[in-house]
Amino acid sequence: MKFLLLILALLLGAGGSGWALWFFVANIDPVAMDLVMWLAVYGLAILAVGCAFMVVGLLGRRFFGGPITPIKLKTTLRQSAILAVVLASFLGLQQFRQLTWWSGGPILLIAIVLEALIQRREANKA
Repeated sequence: MKFLLLILALLLGAGGSGWALWFFVANIDPVAMDLVMWLAVYGLAILAVGCAFMVVGLLGRRFFGGPITPIKLKTTLRQSAILAVVLASFLGLQQFRQLTWWSGGPILLIAIVLEALIQRREANKA
């Protein structure tokens, strides 16, 4: 239980600082952003959203799936990172008004296939 509380405290600290910095940086005019600011906005968005997804995933696994083990922690980290990258990609495409079903669909399909391949590889190891 101490392990879970430590992980949650670290995630809430990193996620909270990520959200605070993202709200600070996101108030900059998107048209006037250079590459460094664009990378900062979406990098902080990935950090903040990834931490939020991981906290929700860990709490969900804890309440519905028993104790948290390192394997569940690794799976939750991987899935939250994939979701955060997909969401940041969608936000980036939307910023340039390029998000449509034929541009967002392949990103989502790649994420689903990537997760399926990783799960299959882990099942073959065991």
